Amino acid sequence: MEEQIQKSNAGKGLGIAAFVIAVVGIVISFIPCLGMYGLVPCGIALILAIIAFIQAKKANASKGLIIAALVISIVGTSIASWQLYVLMNAKSFLETDLKDAVEKIDIKSLNDELNDAMNESMDSLGSSVDQMQQGLDSVKTK
Repeated sequence: MEEQIQKSNAGKGLGIAAFVIAVVGIVISFIPCLGMYGLVPCGIALILAIIAFIQAKKANASKGLIIAALVISIVGTSIASWQLYVLMNAKSFLETDLKDAVEKIDIKSLNDELNDAMNESMDSLGSSVDQMQQGLDSVKTK
């Protein structure tokens, strides 16, 4: 005897809703610095997809769209969670990087370069003032 698969719409509405919300969530999760907000729609889509899958399994209905929604919501949740982790730990990453950068700075050489630049600027300013004074003297004598 052949088993007859009844066409059932069980879980179909929830499956479509889960798929649409999962797509929105994964798009949000790819946005830099805002991807962590993709956790909300992806979490909702994950819950809806699980409920739809259970309903479709009980009714022996098609599960293709529901499985797609489930996979997309899991991937979106993973990406959004990773972005949340990175943003939560950004302070410690920046502190160690800045501390290393500050330790590598040679204050004496920076000070010497600043003094050289100031001396050159003052010398060029002095020569410009001398040229202006000579120009004014030549105008006065005429």
